[in-house]
Formats: sequence, structure tokens, C-alpha cells
Amino acid sequence: MGVYDGMFYKFPKLEAENELLAPVGAYFKGELSVPGSQLTLPYRAYTKPGVISAEPHFHREEEYLAFVGHDLRDAFESFDAEIEFWMGEDLNSMEKYVITEPTMIRVPEFYWHGPIVIKRLGKPLFFQPVLYNSRCYAIRQRFDKDGRPYFDTAVEGRGEYSGNFNDGNFVKFDDVNTGRYDHLVHKFIRTKNNWGEFMPQYQAYFRGRDHMEGANFYASYRCYMKEAFLDKISNYHSEEEYLCFVGYDMTDPFGSFDAEIEFWMGEDLDHMEKHIITEPTIVRIPAYMWHCPLEFKRVTKPVYFQVVHLRGKFANFFAETDEDGRKYIKYAEVGGIRKCVQDPTKNCTLCGGCWRRAEEARLAAEAEAEKK
Repeated sequence: MGVYDGMFYKFPKLEAENELLAPVGAYFKGELSVPGSQLTLPYRAYTKPGVISAEPHFHREEEYLAFVGHDLRDAFESFDAEIEFWMGEDLNSMEKYVITEPTMIRVPEFYWHGPIVIKRLGKPLFFQPVLYNSRCYAIRQRFDKDGRPYFDTAVEGRGEYSGNFNDGNFVKFDDVNTGRYDHLVHKFIRTKNNWGEFMPQYQAYFRGRDHMEGANFYASYRCYMKEAFLDKISNYHSEEEYLCFVGYDMTDPFGSFDAEIEFWMGEDLDHMEKHIITEPTIVRIPAYMWHCPLEFKRVTKPVYFQVVHLRGKFANFFAETDEDGRKYIKYAEVGGIRKCVQDPTKNCTLCGGCWRRAEEARLAAEAEAEKK
């Protein structure tokens, strides 16, 4: 057994919670899956229209709600749905949003949200609620026999629990939208891939504060199509990171997975441990834990590789040695510090454009040298 085996969670096949979902799904249940984890999130698809969450509730932590297409080879092309969603700072200021394209919603702590209703579904929907807590839970308003309000809480692992929070009455609000919460709604940008054929032509990212002011979440929604050596140099972050490897199709994240990935991690660079991933798996990487190299050794079916950072700015730290042989830790300069080479008014997003131009220049130089 490896020292870090406990950081790797192999997803069990779990049956659908209700008839709206595809038959099986993969769920990361925070500390119930990996001790110490402070994040919960699912990988599954809705295949029928209906009510996802019937009544408004809130959490004491932030939550991020991603609505994208079920086929992560193209989260845009595989999206065809209409979803109604309500959100507000209190129950008397709920506003309605209609989602008709891939969208990320940030739900701040203590904000009421719900109902969530799939009104129309042309293609399966990957709806991923990401809660910054070690367990799924929801706080809801109830009234005692004298009509006085109180709050009850549904918590996974503590008594009866419904992951959809549908055991109350459906609450219907007026169709009000003044734009008050527009700053919490981000429509995914169809971003062209510059890294090569191992990624699809277009991809979806939520780049934290580059996309939404105040966001504390950074995640990817795109696949790896073929073998690739992604990160050859070990690095760490100053916050937790989660790396998820599942099949590309959320209607069956298990059946659509067929790959072998080599991944290294360790407390220090002299004691790195190799792990081989051959089934749907999520890896918790604590803050300051060295990790990588990461190599997709075999990819028979596209892999949905989701990188999740618990901060709104992405950044790496690397071990370097200066010209005098002294070792130091180098900050990678991304995350709001390094500017885009092509457009200095924007931050670098690691889009691969610089690499593509350098690669094209290298190949052109080699071709010219061969002519001589």
C-alpha cells in the first residue's frame, strides 16, 4: 500500500436518486469519501425534465452551480435545455433566472436558492452543484403549530436525508428579475484550444475571478482525447486542489471511461509516490503537497479531467535552483500577476497560445534546416 492511497477515491457506481437522472452516477461526498475533504460534488446527468429542487434553502458556505452539456468533448454542442432558477438574499427578494446555455452560478453563503426546474430538455444535462463543505446539507424554513418560523437542516449522514431536498412543498415565486444578481451568473465562454490534438477544439472553463468578481472557485469542463504528458514538473499550490478523472459522458461516467493515467505526489521531492489510475477516481491534493508528473499513458476513450481549485486565482509553485546552486521556490506568476502576451490588458489564462506559436516556430525552423 502507498502512503497516499487515502487521497485517492475510486468512485463506486451509485444508482440514481430519482427518475430524472441517468441510471448511475459518481459522487464525491467530502469527508465521507476522503477524510479531511471540504468539498462535495457529483458527476451525473439529468435525462428528463422535472423538478431538481422543489424549495428554497441556503448553506453557510458558498456553492457553485454548473449547468453544461453532458458530453464533455463539447460542453456547448451537447447542451440543449431550459432551466428555471430562483435566488435571493432572503425569501422576500427571490429573483428568477432562465438558463438556456452553459452557465455557472455562484451562490454566496446564506443566499436562498431554489426551486430549480428543468422546463425543457433536448439533450441530457450535466448539472454539478459544488458545495464548499465536507457534507451535503441544506437549511430550510419551517413553521411550528403556532405559525412561528424555524429552520431545519437535512444533512447527509445525520438522520434521513434527501439529496434533492424535495420533501417540502414546491414553492412558486413571481417571475421577477431586476438584474440584481446578474453579477453572480456567468455564461461560459466558448474558448478555442491552443494546446494540440489531445484536447477538443473548444473547451469550457470557469476561471474564477477572471470571469466573476469575488469568485473563489476555478474549474475546467473539457476532455483529454488522447495520450499526453501534461505536467512533467512537480509543483504545489497554497490551497487544496482536487483532480477528477471520469468518463467523458455524464450519462454513464463509468462506461465512457477507458484510460490509464500515471500520477505522482508526495510531501517532498525526494519521496514522491507513483499512482496508476485505471478507473473513475478523484484525488484530493492538500495545500503544499507536491504533485506531478501527470501523464495520460493510454486513452481508449476520452477522459473528463476536471481540475478544481478552491481559490479564484490559479497559481503554481515550483522548486528551482539559481545560478549559484541555491534552491528556492518559484511562484509561477499566473493568478492575476502574469499578463497575457497578446493582450496585456488581460490576465494569462494558460490558454496555450504562446506554446502553439513557439511550437509552430520550432517546426518551421526544423523544416528550414532540413532544406539546407
